[in-house]
Amino acid sequence: MNVYYNTYKNSNCIFCGACANVCSNVVVDLCGFNQKLKILNMDICKKCVNKRCLKVCPNSKFEVLNKKEYVGNIKSIYYSFSKNQIVNLGRSSGGFIYEFSKYIMENNIIDGIISIRHVNALDYETHLYNDIDDLKRMPTSVYHTIDFSGALKILKNNCEKKFMIIGLPCHIKSIVNTLKLTEYKYLEDRVKIFLGIICGYTFNRNNLKIVFDKNKIRLSDIKEIKYRGNGNGRINEIRFKNKEKFVVSREKKFFNSFFSDQCLVNNSCLYCNNHLGRECDIVVGDGWDNKENINGVNLIIIRKSEFEDMIKDNGSLFFKKAQFSNIIRSQSKKYALGNLSRSLLKNKIDRKIIKFNDWYVMKIIPKLLFNGNIFLSEILFVFFKVGFFIKKILNKIIIR
Repeated sequence: MNVYYNTYKNSNCIFCGACANVCSNVVVDLCGFNQKLKILNMDICKKCVNKRCLKVCPNSKFEVLNKKEYVGNIKSIYYSFSKNQIVNLGRSSGGFIYEFSKYIMENNIIDGIISIRHVNALDYETHLYNDIDDLKRMPTSVYHTIDFSGALKILKNNCEKKFMIIGLPCHIKSIVNTLKLTEYKYLEDRVKIFLGIICGYTFNRNNLKIVFDKNKIRLSDIKEIKYRGNGNGRINEIRFKNKEKFVVSREKKFFNSFFSDQCLVNNSCLYCNNHLGRECDIVVGDGWDNKENINGVNLIIIRKSEFEDMIKDNGSLFFKKAQFSNIIRSQSKKYALGNLSRSLLKNKIDRKIIKFNDWYVMKIIPKLLFNGNIFLSEILFVFFKVGFFIKKILNKIIIR
């Protein structure tokens, strides 16, 4: 068994690049709508005894965890948001990450921040932010399919420096898993802070084409897709090269909402049992249930007490004590307690529905759309919509 059959063929690959980083026989292809993992020589793969690809893969195995194991160690929880309204409006939900990043760089706690930057259209890459002014160009969302192994290359090329790594739980886990390997252990001390983002799912690039075709949008015309910002995490904004914008409101248009939240997601996100980032030192999410700030509020999970004073000393941020019940109300039991993952891994009926949905949306509807059969795809979409509500009812019965 290797990462190709174990992860990729089971539709659980997030294309983080961890496997390709430790094995030259694996190639990750991310370009435009492509999402592919290739094995250059399968015979070499089959003879491999080290299985390093599976050791570093964040999705090589999904285990059924009880609620305590799923949540992990938590020292404290806070609501937080930037006191600067421009930052609050311009960043994601509250502006905590920008203000905290700026603070620890100004106070020389770290030498730089490793996260992602936008390259073109759907494409992002890992990037070292070592200048405070450069932080303003950090994307307002990290919910992207990206080869995150570039973070390791940055660590290798910067000796005797300290960094904070910002990423999704799966991104962070891929780095943590790699740093456990003997030849990478010397890099561990270079990471001062792992900051993760509470994540429900990332979008599948192939299925994004459905929304593009539906709205008659060409990939070649797109400059950037902005999933977050303006104090609202539920509005997707497509920016074109001619400076025009197309706003996809997930709350007002059923088609966009349905496809964004149910059909576009990567399959592995449905089975994920690490939405709260157990490997992270600090975890940041949306405080949807809090009304302290009209623009946006972040929920902050602190997993190590040494970071609590560091965070609260930041005068540019507002803080208020929160409880785990606030995380449940903000993120739902699906993600806060892992109920969705637990139900899928345990229940055969629900798992079969997910597999059917995956086949239906990934194979049938896109092919019809690509071939110009818009009307027929709309009819199938209605049937799929009915199936979705049946699944939702079953989830309410199955998930506790």
